Amino acid sequence: MISFEQWKDGFCLTVDGKQILHHSSSSPAIFLASPKKGARKEMDSTSTEGQGSGAFNIDARNLKWNPIGVSNIEIEHGERESILKFKDVEAGAGLRLEYLPSLLKMNFVYPAPELLARKMTDEGTKTSRREAKKLARTRIDHLGGLRILFDASANERLFGLDGNGAQKEERLNLKNTQSSLTSRTVADSRVFADSGSWFDARFSGILNWRFEAQKTVFEVLWQDGMQLPELAIGLNPAHARNPAPLEGLVALSRYAAALGGSARKTGPIFVQSNSERNEFLQIDELLRRMLSLSFSGEGQIAVVANTTRASWTAFSGFFILETGESLDIAADDVALENFLQGCDDRQVRRAATIFARLQPYHLFCRNRWQEAHVPEIVHPGVYYPGEQGLWERSDEFLYGPDILVVPFKEDKGKALYGPRELILPSDGWVHLWTSRVYPGGQTFVDTQAGRPAVFYRQNSEFARLFDTIRQMSTRL
Repeated sequence: MISFEQWKDGFCLTVDGKQILHHSSSSPAIFLASPKKGARKEMDSTSTEGQGSGAFNIDARNLKWNPIGVSNIEIEHGERESILKFKDVEAGAGLRLEYLPSLLKMNFVYPAPELLARKMTDEGTKTSRREAKKLARTRIDHLGGLRILFDASANERLFGLDGNGAQKEERLNLKNTQSSLTSRTVADSRVFADSGSWFDARFSGILNWRFEAQKTVFEVLWQDGMQLPELAIGLNPAHARNPAPLEGLVALSRYAAALGGSARKTGPIFVQSNSERNEFLQIDELLRRMLSLSFSGEGQIAVVANTTRASWTAFSGFFILETGESLDIAADDVALENFLQGCDDRQVRRAATIFARLQPYHLFCRNRWQEAHVPEIVHPGVYYPGEQGLWERSDEFLYGPDILVVPFKEDKGKALYGPRELILPSDGWVHLWTSRVYPGGQTFVDTQAGRPAVFYRQNSEFARLFDTIRQMSTRL
């Protein structure tokens, strides 16, 4: 349920008991951008016919940010839908808020004559006439941006942005970072919190995120003809203080799938090279990107199975060679034999055989994604949210709920073998290659060519299958 509670001379927007934003005269949370004096004509000169917005030339230096005065917001409030009308916008503008279970949708509308505030006439009081004159002097006649400051927790961890964002920071957590995304067409940007809440932003133009200690700043700039920003906010599905990241990630994945069209990529996301640098990703960056994509609701992620990485990509939902040839998760012995023909790389052959023998588990993970929107690859913290040390890791992942994979470290594209440090979640874990049982916590295991650090959950219903893989691997 949406509610507006008194805060200073303004209001606090609350949904299902969660405070979304605080807005007052002294601490505004909602801003609109308009061209600076003399900049309007220059901005108009960039437009051409056909696309409405013409050349993609948004210059934030030509824009002035105007906080929306409390007296200039008129709220039409309902239990399931509310409208914030911005009275100081000449053509009419506002925010439509729609409440769904565990979800708040915010649509910015402009121009919107139907949202224009009621006109004040001389029949009103002197105060009304004075307000009308003041409003006439402060009318905004053209908008080019929206900024909203959402409440945030200093202790939260933020992830996602579709594999972008904190990559340059060389860490997975987006907190205390900022990111700028540009798109001429309608695009999506998703941010996930370790509590299970999330943002899904649809925009065209420039989207700026700033993840500050107490605020998450959402800012979109656009040109005429571009789609105006839409924002969905997923709330903690548990409606409680306890984090629920798995339920939240499922809700985000389901919401992203429901958007359809260009908002949802079809097939697996192939993570291999950096399009900006046109080169293979280093292992640390590759793993961060994999996990960021998973936190963005992407359920299927693929990595090329080359000599260096084939031995751990076997424990994922896809096995694809550099040539583009792939081994299906439903491959039988004949299909496996055909796939191996002509392949003389021992590591790849070994990994392909292990991949094929994991078929029952592959199908289990694939069905969970297709039917319940549970991503196949996730950060371990999603399943074990209370373990703080896990959240700091960006070099290990869970394939489904039962297989933990810690890829080899690399040096100049070559795998590094020997002792590998890792953190196991609080559970019983079986080292795949030795069948030794490990408790949760920090540990070290030996790694060798073809044998990365891979563990399976001791109580897994697939434990017998995994042990069969161990026995078979000694003959490969």
